[in-house]
Amino acid sequence: MAQTPNTIDTILGNLERPINSECWEWQSPTSTPYAKTTINNRTVSVHKFVYEQLVGPVPEGLQLDHICRNKICANPVHLEPVTCIGMMGSFISGAGNVAG
Repeated sequence: MAQTPNTIDTILGNLERPINSECWEWQSPTSTPYAKTTINNRTVSVHKFVYEQLVGPVPEGLQLDHICRNKICANPVHLEPVTCIGMMGSFISGAGNVAG
């Protein structure tokens, strides 16, 4: 994804790390439950963008699960690549809760 040199710095600048949480919470307004922003005229999920910049690409066929259950969190430690079925299983069981 082509981007301006300071894109990741700008995104990280819009994330707050509350004292009582390990989540990196998106601070800009969002109209959906998940944090989204526009990069090069394209809407992207903030958590996926941060994960791909700091960790690497999400493996094909997998989605990122917020194991902290905080949909505006972009901390890559709180994101786990899982299958759609795996994500539903962890949601139903409430598994994967970390500080946040």
